Amino acid sequence: MFFRFIISIFSCALLSYFSLLESSAHSGGLNNCGSHFEHKNGTCHRHRGTGAAQCPCFKSSNNEFNKSASAPLPQNIFGKPGRVIDGDTLYVGDIRVRLHGIDSPELEQTCRHDRPPLSLASSSPTIDSASSEIFLWRCGEESSEALRSLLSGTNLLFCRVIDRDRWSRVIGICFRTSYETDGYLEASKLPMIELEDRDLGELLVSLGLSMDYAYYSGGRYRLVEDTARLSRLGIWRGCFTEPRAWRRGTRSCGE
Repeated sequence: MFFRFIISIFSCALLSYFSLLESSAHSGGLNNCGSHFEHKNGTCHRHRGTGAAQCPCFKSSNNEFNKSASAPLPQNIFGKPGRVIDGDTLYVGDIRVRLHGIDSPELEQTCRHDRPPLSLASSSPTIDSASSEIFLWRCGEESSEALRSLLSGTNLLFCRVIDRDRWSRVIGICFRTSYETDGYLEASKLPMIELEDRDLGELLVSLGLSMDYAYYSGGRYRLVEDTARLSRLGIWRGCFTEPRAWRRGTRSCGE
């Protein structure tokens, strides 16, 4: 009886030791899916009994650096498209990302239009009291909806991290990919992911639903913006207040 008692004590101690050893060997903890990124060898795995099949295995640091302004930034981010905040901000996995180099109308912002926009149902225009030919439409909502549409059917986003802003958002240039993840994203497969030629920022500017923010972009989207303006797409089909001016309280088009 005493011998069995000793064996039982030893077995419990041994199991506790290995559990402690496993947890201490993993720096950074687990992400929301119960996945862990091993920084030493660049592999990613899921702990037993955690996560769901549709939840990709991403770097656990994705959950950490977004919460602390002093935490180091990774060079790249991979993640499933998440919630769209507005026309230039979205979640990539669990990271809040501000698209680099563009400035979209704010969510509550309206613009003036010389004729009804094509998607009346989403933009809900109203007739201006001064003229039945002038419309006010919710360009901020339209820009957000355009970003959601661009993400439809996309299983994985790739973002090149540029910086972090004063609100601790990650600033990145994000691309759609054709990669189909089955719940894991192994480091060995990353070089095989093909990116679209045009990033999300360029696509939004080309639709006339965002502007080239030249101060930050260095004119990256200037030619695309010129084409949208000459074609009178989106906000360029009427009068609008530039988003950065709108945020300061300016209303230059009688909104």
